[in-house]
Amino acid sequence: MSTPFSGPLPDDVRIGELVNEGGVGLVHHVTLPDGTPAILKRLPKSAVSLESSIRFEREVALMSTMDLPGVPEVTHYNSDPSDLYIVMCHAPGVLFQDWQLPQGAVWARSLAEIMQRVLRVLHTVHKEGIMHRDLSPTNLKIDPRGQPWLLDFGLAVMQDSADLTGTSEARGTPRYMSPEQARGESHRILTPSTDLYSLALMFLGKAMGRPVRKGDNSHQIQQGIIRRDPDAAARLAPNLPKGLAAIFDVMLAHHPSDRFDSALTAAEALQAWMSGKTVSLPSMPLGRRMVRACRRPVSRGLLTGAFVLLSFSALSWR
Repeated sequence: MSTPFSGPLPDDVRIGELVNEGGVGLVHHVTLPDGTPAILKRLPKSAVSLESSIRFEREVALMSTMDLPGVPEVTHYNSDPSDLYIVMCHAPGVLFQDWQLPQGAVWARSLAEIMQRVLRVLHTVHKEGIMHRDLSPTNLKIDPRGQPWLLDFGLAVMQDSADLTGTSEARGTPRYMSPEQARGESHRILTPSTDLYSLALMFLGKAMGRPVRKGDNSHQIQQGIIRRDPDAAARLAPNLPKGLAAIFDVMLAHHPSDRFDSALTAAEALQAWMSGKTVSLPSMPLGRRMVRACRRPVSRGLLTGAFVLLSFSALSWR
């Protein structure tokens, strides 16, 4: 990996069509001097704020030092607030939100295969001490070979770094936040398992054909995350094989310590399931299993129904 160029964008980097204009600023296709296709993310002066500057600088600082498979290489950047930009080699493929599962009996295996590949890429990132914190269907690409590419490290942090924003508010894409993120817990408290939670929501949503989380706005979604857990994976996606559903349930445990202890462990569980071997899953303490049952929407309904029946029985007995 060569050292990225730092400074104003050189004239020999040819800017092409505008790809997107949104929360990350302006995104253009560009061509590097050697003909390599790349992506330019530039923050217009009108959009520069303290938070956006920090986010851009964080992304540059982390990505410019990572030479990892599945993470686009940074070739040029500028951290001058008057012209914030970053150029990354183009990640081929389609965004996860547009990725289609194959039809027929192989769909579940295909889902598990791609998921375990993403987890292995994520494991290499976590080994560097980095948490992504914003995994979502628009921040992941799958190329024609099935190689995943992690995008947008604007919210990523080193696990032992200082809090650059000085706030404890929830950060991330609301539909894919972990409970601890939704509560606004410091990244010093967060563990890499928060990324596992987000990833499980993405892939379970793909199996369901819609997002797992519902809500009309960010606040409503975040409050739902804090107060309720997703229903069991087998209930949300009835066509999901039992063993695969159990893996999702572990990744979506409310308490981080009840999830897999690493992305690699989760990937190995998926590999074991695909190979027809016994899948080793972490056990959840009985107390937290009972709490989880009460926090699930369907279970809450069943418990309420049971309470009503018991009440009627008591009245009849009297």
